[in-house]
Amino acid sequence: MIFLMQSFTLPNWNSPEVQEATRHLQSLSAGSSRLAAFLREYFVSSLTRIAMNLILVRRLVRPGDCYLDVGSLGIEPALIKNEFPSCRVKALTYEGNRIGIGPEGFYETNDPQELGCVYIEPVDVERQRFPYEDNTFDLVTCFEVLEHLKYSPVPMMKEIKRVLKPEGHLILTTPNINSARSIIKMLCGRPPQECPYFHRSLDYGIIHPKEYTLQEVQDLFSSLGFEVAALDTVDMRQTDSIERVIVTLLSLAVALVRHLLTSATFRSGLHEKIFVVAKKGGAIVSEAPKSLFEPQFIKG
Repeated sequence: MIFLMQSFTLPNWNSPEVQEATRHLQSLSAGSSRLAAFLREYFVSSLTRIAMNLILVRRLVRPGDCYLDVGSLGIEPALIKNEFPSCRVKALTYEGNRIGIGPEGFYETNDPQELGCVYIEPVDVERQRFPYEDNTFDLVTCFEVLEHLKYSPVPMMKEIKRVLKPEGHLILTTPNINSARSIIKMLCGRPPQECPYFHRSLDYGIIHPKEYTLQEVQDLFSSLGFEVAALDTVDMRQTDSIERVIVTLLSLAVALVRHLLTSATFRSGLHEKIFVVAKKGGAIVSEAPKSLFEPQFIKG
C-alpha cells in the first residue's frame, strides 16, 4: 500500500507552478560569482527537483516557524529565509557555509554579521549530534541525503526525530533503486543506481554508497517510530511521452510478475524518487530495521 495525502502531494514536474519556480531559481543563479556558476551547473540535472522541493516547503512552512534543512546546499533555506523573514531557518552539512539572496541572486560569505544569510553549520550528520534542543523544529527537510550516508541512516534519522516537534513534519527524498529507469539500465547491462560512480577525490569514495527501495524506506521509518503521512515514488525531472509510456508498461508488467510469484503485498512505485512526509510519531521500535541490517546484528 502506498500512503498519500492530498495536502502533501508534490506538483507535477511540468505544472505552471514548477515552471515559475524554475525560472525564479535560474534568475537567482545568473550572476558571475563562484556560487552562481556552481548552481548553474548543478541545475542542469536538478533544477526541476529543487523547484518541486521549494513549492512543497512553501506549502508547509508558516510565518514564525522553525525550519531545518539537513545535508543542505542552502538553496531552499535561503529562499525560505528571504520569503518568510519571521521564520527561524537553520541548516546543516559536512562542509558548512553561509548563503543568502541579494540583488544579484544567491551569494555566499564568511561574514557572521550578514544576518540575511542562512548559516549552514558544519556537522557530520551521520556521526554527530545536531546542535539543537529536543522538539525545536516545525519542519525538517532532508533532500537527497540518505543515499550519501556511508555507514548507517539510523543516527541521522534519530537526530531528526529528536529535534522535530511532535506536530512538525519531515520531508525526505532519495533515489528509488527499483525505479523503471533502474530496471531499464539493468536490462541494458548497466548499473541500476542513479549515481554508481566513485568520486574523483580519494577522500570521498563512492558517491552513492546505497540507494534504497520503497520498502526499505518504509521499514526505516516504521522501525524508528515515525508517523508516515505520505509515502510514494515521483518523477522530479522532465520526462518525455515515450519514457512515460515505458514506465507505465513496466509498472503493469512488474505488477503482474509480482502477483504470479507471491501473494505478499509489494509496493509498485517505479518512479525515480522516493518521497516521504512524516511526523515525529512514537517510541523507537528497533534501531536495526530487518530489511537494512544483517541478521546477526539484529538484537531482540
